Amino acid sequence: MLKFSKDFFKDEEREGFLVKSDMKRAWAMQMEILKNIEEVCDRHGINYFSFWGTMLGAVRHKGFVPWDDDMDIMMKREDYEKFVEVAPKELPEGFSLLSIYNEYEWDLATARVTNGFTLSFDEKYLKKHYLCPYVCGIDIFPYDYVPDDKETFKEQENFLNGITMVRDLYKERDKQLKETGKYNPEIDKNAEIVLRDIEKFFDFEFNRDNNMDNQILCFFDRVCAGYGSPSDKYMTGHIERRAREHDGGRFMIPTFCFDEAIDYPFEEHTLRVPKYYEICLSRCYGRNFMTPVKSGVSAHEYPFYKIQDEKLKDLGTYEMCVKTIENLTILESLDTTVSEYIDDIYIKSDNCEVSEETEQLRSIISDWKAPDKKVILSCFGTMDFFENEEKCLEKLIDTVSFFKSKSDKICFILIDALYVTDVLARKDIELAKRYIALFDELLNSDWCLVISHEQYNQVVDMCDAYYGSPNEYIKYFQDNKLPIMAMNLDIMNS
Repeated sequence: MLKFSKDFFKDEEREGFLVKSDMKRAWAMQMEILKNIEEVCDRHGINYFSFWGTMLGAVRHKGFVPWDDDMDIMMKREDYEKFVEVAPKELPEGFSLLSIYNEYEWDLATARVTNGFTLSFDEKYLKKHYLCPYVCGIDIFPYDYVPDDKETFKEQENFLNGITMVRDLYKERDKQLKETGKYNPEIDKNAEIVLRDIEKFFDFEFNRDNNMDNQILCFFDRVCAGYGSPSDKYMTGHIERRAREHDGGRFMIPTFCFDEAIDYPFEEHTLRVPKYYEICLSRCYGRNFMTPVKSGVSAHEYPFYKIQDEKLKDLGTYEMCVKTIENLTILESLDTTVSEYIDDIYIKSDNCEVSEETEQLRSIISDWKAPDKKVILSCFGTMDFFENEEKCLEKLIDTVSFFKSKSDKICFILIDALYVTDVLARKDIELAKRYIALFDELLNSDWCLVISHEQYNQVVDMCDAYYGSPNEYIKYFQDNKLPIMAMNLDIMNS
């Protein structure tokens, strides 16, 4: 089991949202599921990345998004297929994989790892599962290469549209049968036309006597995987891409974003996120991903275990189950060992430690800062350089020039954003060299302080305002209602 401090499981208000103790325990259970997924992946050389709200939570909140209740990860297709193959045999007892390839009634083209199939209020079980009685799960999204060739992509999309239409027709037939006991025969006729075209093109046959929904989902999955190659520029989750009608279904992530993962702080542990997470988050949520939005589309009602609670109420056992957990919580609070107490002291003291490097940075800023001077923090993010390249570099040069001219009134701190040099070098090595030369010049200046991503938290509380692109660095200024001057990207793109 993962270790958590006692305080972690208490009710807590985050970002003005109350996270209750039972949700904290569900979070812990999901992190335990992820630990088991990770162990299987490590044994078999399988790569995965946290994604969607889980990745956003890591970057924006250093943990769960307060109003989120689940975890999502993604795998490249080749890793996904290997995981789906080995996980049923490799996951610990009590944990299960659900996918269209091992559970024929599973009706999603994504996979899920769960901690079982039924609620449990067995005392031994609860103690091993953070006092969380609920069935929890982690969704796994397969990502595929997008063909660079437009005609090939169009062919793939036509087949995905066709098989999706057949599935929708069958769902409508089932709905009519359930409601009226009969259905319009034109549904079968239209579905057969599409199925026969697919069978002819791919030279195979669906077995109409077996589970057609499973066969349709397997075919959909094969079409997602069957086009594109590692040399193509972009990857996508076809399910998510097709659902994102607001951007025309153009949800695609640069392939190199999934070359490498990094560990990012997450609650009291760490989480694997894509190295180029800023690009991924911008593609998933737009440029303002650091601005919290508490409303949004969810696949289920919050909290996910509400349905499970309602079933307990229907059975008349809800109050008894709640009482069981309350009693165990009291016993747990009385069972703090000396070693756990020491761990808590260590965690608290470690968080308060101020390094020599931090003292030096803060001393420099204090020496520069005067009553009539303001400290401006600035950053041009990875996504800006990825999308705008030379225009962004020119904008940065102009910005540096402007703040230099105002150095009698402004203390200018510039963050050397993560991986910008890498991203530029992939596109134009000369641009990367110019970027490096600019920062080398600023490092030797007496009016600008250049800091790294890691140094941001050490000095941000000394800053009065922010100028630059929307990215993870603006959150402190949002939370403290300090001025944020957003870089005008429209001017750059004009």
